[in-house]
Amino acid sequence: MIKLPGTMIPNKQVFEKVGFIFGSYNNGQYDTELPRDWKIISDENNKEWLYIYDEFDRKRGLIQQIKQGDIVCGTVRLQPRYRIVDRFINECNSYEVSLVDSNNNKIYTLTSHRNDLSINNIKHVQRIYDDAASLFEYMEYYANDRFPGYKDPSNHWNNEKLNKNKVKVRSL
Repeated sequence: MIKLPGTMIPNKQVFEKVGFIFGSYNNGQYDTELPRDWKIISDENNKEWLYIYDEFDRKRGLIQQIKQGDIVCGTVRLQPRYRIVDRFINECNSYEVSLVDSNNNKIYTLTSHRNDLSINNIKHVQRIYDDAASLFEYMEYYANDRFPGYKDPSNHWNNEKLNKNKVKVRSL
């Protein structure tokens, strides 16, 4: 039994779906039994962070705890198998949106190169952001089509066929 913060992201039901068993609630924490062969490992650089690993040593979530007297405040979060990340590459006026797995391996990437635009011109910046919104919208469509329910941390962890994707890059 371990103690987990009562604030759970996305919610307690998803934790139960993957196998967490919750007992009594006291001082902002649940007495909790982890899924079989899962473990909690502390971050050597930040003692407020703990990581949740599954039976295959994949990082499945994190716990942030801050002690204030007898009360422990914090959150526990399960991470989805896939997520969308984005970044602006200033030196080449490019915007990149990628679908990545839990190890940050890129599965699919879209980029927009706007060498004709200057980030020093506010109208150009707005066009770059409009491009970014279009890329993000398309990536959401792709992720939902390829991995239905990809935002749910209980989905897609046990499908090895889906775990062996090759990276595709598409420029607009």
